[in-house]
Amino acid sequence: MVIYVSRWEHTYTVKAPRRNGLLQCLSYDELFAAKSLPCATYIFTDFDRLSQWELELASSVYLNLKQGGAKVLNHPAQVACRYALLRRLSLAGVNDFNVYRPSLGEWPTRYPVFVRRDSFHDGMLSDLLHSQEELEAALADAEADGVPFSNTIVVEFAAEPLEDDLYRKQSCYRIGDRYFIDTAVHERNWIVKYGEPGVASEERYAAELESINEVPHAETVKRVFELANIEYGRVDIGLYQGRPQFYEINTNPTVGFKVEHSSASRQRSREQFVENYSAAIRALDDAGASGSGKIEMTGRFLERQRRKARWRSWSRPTL
Repeated sequence: MVIYVSRWEHTYTVKAPRRNGLLQCLSYDELFAAKSLPCATYIFTDFDRLSQWELELASSVYLNLKQGGAKVLNHPAQVACRYALLRRLSLAGVNDFNVYRPSLGEWPTRYPVFVRRDSFHDGMLSDLLHSQEELEAALADAEADGVPFSNTIVVEFAAEPLEDDLYRKQSCYRIGDRYFIDTAVHERNWIVKYGEPGVASEERYAAELESINEVPHAETVKRVFELANIEYGRVDIGLYQGRPQFYEINTNPTVGFKVEHSSASRQRSREQFVENYSAAIRALDDAGASGSGKIEMTGRFLERQRRKARWRSWSRPTL
């Protein structure tokens, strides 16, 4: 049994795998309230949507599960979220761009840049900014909209189009010891998120199909996941001056199993992705936990949380 742990309002991301019987979902609220949990395989996610207190609670559960013989992916106390990961990748020479926290007095050394939140997955807070004056104005706008200064980061722009303003975002999953790619997303915009219908050619879809079971920059991809201490997640990859750049790792990405497409090549690529994802989850389940039965959830943080839960409302939805 594979149990996928996320915030309750973000369980929709694995609706397709859940419907296919690959995993079960458990919210953090349910996790923290449990006095015992089954010995199974657990995937912890959504760390950038948790408060510091919730991260400590999640770490306590993680340690209880590990000590009880469960197989657990993603240690809440060790995973590097957006700012920490991008800074590590810059310092390690993996990425050719850096990230800054204005709240710490950090300012970019080159432009253009853009502003976004350190937490959540709601896109950018600015267009490309070409000077410190433009950056200061964008930060003031974000603060006026209620964005906490402590959650604001500034990222150096590092992307380039494939051709004529056509940008591509590649993605690679890690699930345990398995690495495999998702189908690429294309847009006529440097902010590549959902994809734009009709902008990618059939030739690009055909080339993608030929390499659908190959991980681009495989050794670097593995290093990125190791630097992030992430065992389940999806990394977004682009190109800048001919070198791969790694923009973030989402531990709770939306996993779509829809395969229908006007391009036969893209449809076959989607089918292969579904097969690869399903096989990776089943491999986790087959490896399984080393114990059985129920595991008691002990520790003063968890006991305190369970006492509070009797009179306190559950956590609020996040972006």
